[in-house]
Order: sequence, then structure tokens, then C-alpha cells
Amino acid sequence: CTPNPSTIIIQDGETHNACNGFFFDEGGMSDSYENKACGQITTLCSDNGEHIVVDFEYVDIDRLDSLFIYDGESTSGDLLATFTDLANSTAVMYVPFQSSGACLTFDFTSNGSYTADGWKANFHCTADDAVEFITMDE
Repeated sequence: CTPNPSTIIIQDGETHNACNGFFFDEGGMSDSYENKACGQITTLCSDNGEHIVVDFEYVDIDRLDSLFIYDGESTSGDLLATFTDLANSTAVMYVPFQSSGACLTFDFTSNGSYTADGWKANFHCTADDAVEFITMDE
């Protein structure tokens, strides 16, 4: 039996424990994020001690705004990715992000000028260890 999915909206200082759901910018599924979002930090942790996996379906972030993804319970964890200047990008571009422990932390900042549609991601838990990807510079 799979529990009903959780809907998580990025908010400053929030930690959410769940193993199935959706993760959105502050505009949710239907609105753009707002200007001057300064350091909105949200941590997603598995509710069963397994790894958390976040898979972005859609990302639209203005060139002066940023979403940072960290491995762990805070922004002191390893930086896994930075999303900025991504216009209407679909999931084809992204691999899922998986925690080494039970949590991933997201830090979003937007300036005071422009906004965009934000992001939609799915998340789930897994007992499987992460698969390492090798990238090659052009």
C-alpha cells in the first residue's frame, strides 16, 4: 500500500519527513515564484531512514535567481547542483538527486526584478545506494 503523496512547497526553515510526493517552488503547481525570496531553505528527509530521491520534471528559474541542492540536513552538506538561468527546461536534462543519508536540502533565492514558473519535482525513498554518474567536459 503506497501512502497518499505529500505536497511540499519550499519555505524557509521547514523540514519535511515523507517518502512519496511532489516538491514545488513557493508558487505551487499553478503560479510563478515571487520576487525577493531570500534564502528559502527546505529540507526533505525520508520518514523511514532510507535515502530520499528527488526527480525534477520541470524547471524554469530566472537568470538572476538560484536553487541550490545540498546532500544532507543543511546547507553545510555537499553542494550537488545549482539551478539558475533555466527557461522552460524539462526533465530530459536532469538526473535524479539522491541523498547519501536520509535528507536533501534546498536553498532558493530570487532577486527583486523578474520571476519565472519555478519547478515541479517528484520525490520518493529508496534503500538502494545512489548510482554515480560520470560527466565529461567538452
